[in-house]
Amino acid sequence: MDDRLDISTSVVAKLIATQFPEYKNLPIKLVEPNGWDNRTFRLGDTMSVRLPSAERYAAKVPIEQKWLPKLAAKLSVSIPRPIAMGQASPEYPWNWSIYEWIEGQSANTLQIDHPLMETLATELAVFLQELEAIDPRGAPTPSAHNFFRGASPLVYDEETRSAIDALKDFIDVTASLALWRQAISSKWNQNPVWIHGDFSAGNILIKNGHLVGVIDFGGMAVGDPACDLVIAWTLLKGKSRKLFRSALPFDQDTWDRARGWALWKALITLKAIPDKTDAKAMEQRSLIQEILQDSDQKSPPLFHFSHAQPSQRSLLHQWFEQQHIKKWMHGAGLQSTLNGLEQFFRGESSTTYWIGYDQETPFAFLITSPEGEEATTLDLFICDINYLGKGLAVPMVKEFLITHFPHVKKVFIDPEATNTRAIHVYQKIGFKITGEFIAKWHPVPHYQMELRMQDLLHSSRQQNKYIFAPYDESYPSLFQQEKQRISPHLPQVMAIEHVGSTAVPDLGGKGIIDIALLAPKADMNAISTALQRLGYEFRPSFSTEDRLYFVSFMPDPKIGSRRYHIHLTHPECRIWQELVGFRDYLIVHPKARDEYAAIKKKAVAEGLEGASYRQIKDPFLKKILQQLETPWNM
Repeated sequence: MDDRLDISTSVVAKLIATQFPEYKNLPIKLVEPNGWDNRTFRLGDTMSVRLPSAERYAAKVPIEQKWLPKLAAKLSVSIPRPIAMGQASPEYPWNWSIYEWIEGQSANTLQIDHPLMETLATELAVFLQELEAIDPRGAPTPSAHNFFRGASPLVYDEETRSAIDALKDFIDVTASLALWRQAISSKWNQNPVWIHGDFSAGNILIKNGHLVGVIDFGGMAVGDPACDLVIAWTLLKGKSRKLFRSALPFDQDTWDRARGWALWKALITLKAIPDKTDAKAMEQRSLIQEILQDSDQKSPPLFHFSHAQPSQRSLLHQWFEQQHIKKWMHGAGLQSTLNGLEQFFRGESSTTYWIGYDQETPFAFLITSPEGEEATTLDLFICDINYLGKGLAVPMVKEFLITHFPHVKKVFIDPEATNTRAIHVYQKIGFKITGEFIAKWHPVPHYQMELRMQDLLHSSRQQNKYIFAPYDESYPSLFQQEKQRISPHLPQVMAIEHVGSTAVPDLGGKGIIDIALLAPKADMNAISTALQRLGYEFRPSFSTEDRLYFVSFMPDPKIGSRRYHIHLTHPECRIWQELVGFRDYLIVHPKARDEYAAIKKKAVAEGLEGASYRQIKDPFLKKILQQLETPWNM
């Protein structure tokens, strides 16, 4: 039911005449197209009148009146500046505002060509960075006033899943659920930043092909900036979307949450349209498909690094000619790199030149050089434009250093002082600014930044820390729910079993729901594809020819997000028998179960992870498996 007021020009004229008589002779004209939350009227040539259309939007008025002047002083783009706040009256029941008028046309009323859209994408990113840099102290936090923009998209979990179910005949349900699960599996772990709250095409003003204003700050708050990134799909496309992403320093989790916000809005909009085939509905269906396709295009990065080879000269030279590389590597610095590469190819250089790969795709260039026996210098570039703005630099550098330089004590890097985006990335990795200097190869200020490897290694261990959790009676039902979700999509599967620690009552462990799938060996690749469509990530480094390993994270009301593992195997090997047999042995042998629990607790106490953790368990596992005499009948 639409309970919004139909506010006429005559009502606005009465409000102006009674509360601000100095403006009563100015012409009043309804602005078209108008907004949903507010009705806007132009007052004379230099002012606008803005009135909430329903009570649920009225709480925003005093917030805008207080904070917009403070934000305006810090932004290079015009935003509404309050002139006065009107009061509730017999003609109109809530507070309302008079603002300075900003000249420009809403982006949703214009046909913007590609070059201008690319310019706009960069200008939108600059605006968001300026907004997010403003001091957030004392600012409003996400709440009902702004419909929880700036909070986690998990707020709308029930509404989103309901919309997906209602629209099952019009959208890709599997892909939508997978995207949504990914969106709600992370949260903003940094300090809250300012958000606009409704950063959409209708609130962006364009003049002479450039961004000149941003309006409608009713949803502003401080929190997670992901909701403001939705415009990447609702307005931007292709190269302009890539430029927007590359200009913002957010990690992949933030972009996943942004995609979730975009999907939520498109779903509930489509659900509310009675005729799912009319023009407005088809626009939303197309948007949903684009959001999902953009999600499908990204696969989990699997980084590895190799020394640059002479055969890659052409690739490297192509990379160095790109504008985003030439901006920071040029002149004497570029020539030094080219000369150094040739020396390296001849085996005459202590400096090492690396290529970073995502699976088999080269996308990054890294340079290291020893500083004595206990330190190394680092320089790096994301060279493939398709990898810009995807939050890969931080995890890539961490993996590179942990894999290839765990033995050094310090890593040094020296970005130009004006390269604020790179400095932000390095600080997220753990580098700290220790000094400033003028570089010989490019005489402008550079920062000396330093990373202590022991801090990085400790941080990595903490992020992957194993916590022993007691057995939870919800584990069997969690397994059944997931079995019911995936089994209709896996007709080739012969059996599905709950295995691992969560399948053994009273055992305890990591709380991971381990699921074993048995299928004909010839069908394993097809099942792998289906599982990835269902939201599981294939982990080739942990897989073998006889067992394919998959990971997914799903929302959990008790802990926020729970990890699920799938072990896909076939009847021609003993892996299935071992997984199921080990579980059953522990269930019927409480002493063995308790012994296994003690081993797992010891691993926690000693901080063992990865190979060390498996090493402490292996003798017990082998002992039990040797005792298994269950006949293999399938």
